[in-house]
Amino acid sequence: MKEFFELQNDFDFKLEGDKLIPTFKNQNQQTLTSGQVDNFTTVKKYSTSVKAYLNNPPQEYSKIVGVDIETTGLDCFKDRIRLIAVYGDDFSYVGDKLQEVEDILSDSTVLKVFHNALFDVSFLKVAGIEVKNYSDTIVMAKIISNSAVFDSLEYLAKKYLNLELDKELQHSGNWQAELTQEHHDYCLKDAEVTLKLFRVLYDLIVERYLFPTYRTEISALPSLIELQTNGMMLDKSELRAYLEKLRVQHQELKERLEIQLACENLNSPPQLLKSLQNLGVPIDNVEEKTLKKQSGMFPIVKELVQYKKLTKVLTTYGEKLLSLIETDNRVRGNWNLIGTATSRMTCKGPNFQGIPKEIKGFFHANPGHVFVIVDYSTVELRILAEISGCKKLIDAFNQGLDLHYETAKTVLGKEGISDDERQIGKVINFGLIYGLTAYGLMNEINQIPGFNINKEEAQNFIDMYFMNYKGVAKYKNQQLKSPMVTTLGGRYWDSSNGLKLLKDNQRLNYAIQASCAEGLKESLALLMMEKKDTWRLVGAIHDELICEVPEEDAEYAKSVIEKIMINGMRKLVKQVPIEVESHVSKVWTK
Repeated sequence: MKEFFELQNDFDFKLEGDKLIPTFKNQNQQTLTSGQVDNFTTVKKYSTSVKAYLNNPPQEYSKIVGVDIETTGLDCFKDRIRLIAVYGDDFSYVGDKLQEVEDILSDSTVLKVFHNALFDVSFLKVAGIEVKNYSDTIVMAKIISNSAVFDSLEYLAKKYLNLELDKELQHSGNWQAELTQEHHDYCLKDAEVTLKLFRVLYDLIVERYLFPTYRTEISALPSLIELQTNGMMLDKSELRAYLEKLRVQHQELKERLEIQLACENLNSPPQLLKSLQNLGVPIDNVEEKTLKKQSGMFPIVKELVQYKKLTKVLTTYGEKLLSLIETDNRVRGNWNLIGTATSRMTCKGPNFQGIPKEIKGFFHANPGHVFVIVDYSTVELRILAEISGCKKLIDAFNQGLDLHYETAKTVLGKEGISDDERQIGKVINFGLIYGLTAYGLMNEINQIPGFNINKEEAQNFIDMYFMNYKGVAKYKNQQLKSPMVTTLGGRYWDSSNGLKLLKDNQRLNYAIQASCAEGLKESLALLMMEKKDTWRLVGAIHDELICEVPEEDAEYAKSVIEKIMINGMRKLVKQVPIEVESHVSKVWTK
């Protein structure tokens, strides 16, 4: 925060409501220099981050060490640690005796810096070492670049330190045999470079007004370790039986579609496209999103979408999922703290966030345990109300109104809205957040039973929505003109800093999704501090948290997690209530 620090020489800053107020430190009300004006303009641009800084200044780290481990493979439950290196300004160790550095790793007054803490800390946890107070240079690099790209230590050392690292020993196969001095030197060097990299990245984070973002991400990091190591129990026999029934349905649907479409191979895009065009379906590709747009108007396309869904369930979440069940009957994913440009978490191997609801019921809690499942209610729209300052939207939430009902009432111009008509309000409320066009809205609404609107009618719905929620329209127009898009938690996308200019339909998307991710991570950080040791975090699915707890703790755990998720999001959303929905179940279902 270079500019902010410079301004502190002449100004005191205080918070009045949501405003950052500068006042002269002395009584001489001199005219601001052009440089001060420029600096204060910068502070105002990043006011969200500056306010967060004022409320909670950056911590000064007096004791910092870089840590690196080398392993025989990538699976923390099957492979083992061969070497660990700890490098500090006045201490260094490299060897295979974890107990030699256990005190440092568990000392919360010492900051441990890893390059990919998800990997290293997971291995150490399985080995019986609890690491406290740690950071991650990969996470830091992602924050600075506003990217989800996973960069190697070799790449970042070259980029930020101008160091060329020899990574010839990086492959795990080189750590199976007897270790040499070269192995020890290699491991210690990685720990040293990690520490040096941290210091450079930390300074950049502070200078670029990104410390609140850094604090949020690093505070949430321990929850990812839990997710990575806990996993969820999957009933193998139940899933196999279900998949057998699904294969029969899939084959019957396939044979019927082949006849109706006159298509020999439904899995051939050119053949399928030609068959659909021959039937008058106006498409130029057979991608899933394209087919879904036409499914409301063409029943055969709707069946084709169902066929493709069944195909995906069988291939992606069928035998493949069965193959991932480990010896303790649990499935574990590989989680990523910053997996998208909007900083949402992602998961692969399998993707727990994409598990179809048909499959979720085969995930069971351990005997004597239950799942406590808590998710946010319409949180994206509440964030929209907060970030836009739209009075009508804020009032609607504070009055406890059904927003989908109110929007449907507005665009349809009538009272007494049916459930199907309410669905129109839901499509509009969520669709317009993410830049849904008139054409896209038309296709979405036409999938609702009893509706068949044209593009002009869809555009009229959009116009009426923005006329009704003038604050949202004003905010959207402001965002379209600004080179910077900011979130409620202090993250920003600034095209003047070399980032590509966000498309119009990405601007609301970025601000809302990134704010939502920030709020969820605030909740995850609170959960790690307040949950019992017997409660296991097993899922973080978009806006939903899942904990596996002893049956006797179920109701208490539900109340605690509800409170945590409300308080976490309330750090960002101040003007409207935060609501959650929760239930307790033996299986992963709602």
